[in-house]
Amino acid sequence: MGQSRTSLRSSAKGAIVTLVLVSMLNVMGGAAVAPALPAMSQAFPDSSETTVSLIITLPSLAVAICGLFVGMVADCIGKARTLIASLAVFTLAGLSGLFLPTLELILVGRFIMGIGIAGIATSSAALVAERFDDNTRAKMYGWQSAASGISVLVLETTGVCFPLSGGESRFSSTSLVWCFWLWQSC
Repeated sequence: MGQSRTSLRSSAKGAIVTLVLVSMLNVMGGAAVAPALPAMSQAFPDSSETTVSLIITLPSLAVAICGLFVGMVADCIGKARTLIASLAVFTLAGLSGLFLPTLELILVGRFIMGIGIAGIATSSAALVAERFDDNTRAKMYGWQSAASGISVLVLETTGVCFPLSGGESRFSSTSLVWCFWLWQSC
């Protein structure tokens, strides 16, 4: 019986860590690339600054448009499956900026990344609501908010400290977060 309680506690701790970490990804739509906008403007000199700034706003637009639909998908196929699929979409679309040759294709990738963010936000909030009692749920939402704030601070600071031409470091930061999440989940 002692082993089952230990494994239950370990499982709950793993779920808590995972759900807090994925909440950090919600802010990566804008915070990770915001410091790179001047470099991206230089990398795409034929594009207006307004068009380049869509790199920040398109993920939020995708969240606003697709959030409800992603919630319905989560209800149909399961919240955990939706979270995993959304993490994959987020990662692939986020990394697309490393190899896509035109700003227009990068903008499409950023919109698709926003769909992944919508799935992450929706399914992680639903998993917290579904799997934790009232007291733990309130703490979880607080920890998720704190983690989001910390991730903005870290992303903005590292974005200024480690600039690469064209903003490639901002796109590769997605892969670092994804690898850390996988490490924590195993």
